[in-house]
Amino acid sequence: KWSAGIGLGEPAVSSIADLGVDLDHFVNLATPGEDWLRVASILIESFDIVLVDPGFLPSPSERARLLAKVRERRMSLISLRPLTGSTE
Repeated sequence: KWSAGIGLGEPAVSSIADLGVDLDHFVNLATPGEDWLRVASILIESFDIVLVDPGFLPSPSERARLLAKVRERRMSLISLRPLTGSTE
């Protein structure tokens, strides 16, 4: 399976490798805040697993749109920071 990360630093990527994730099938992107939601949306459509550390709290409507795509694609979105309201 292919996986991707947004906003993860080198230590996080090293930890991911320690957990057994095949880095040959892992893409890590440094994304400016203004592009984060667009890039996350594209990755959700393209990868099986997406790990995110947005560095900000997306609005309820932004979270709803992302989570709708996650459900539609039946993929996994893992946030390293709590996304308040994301489990509702």
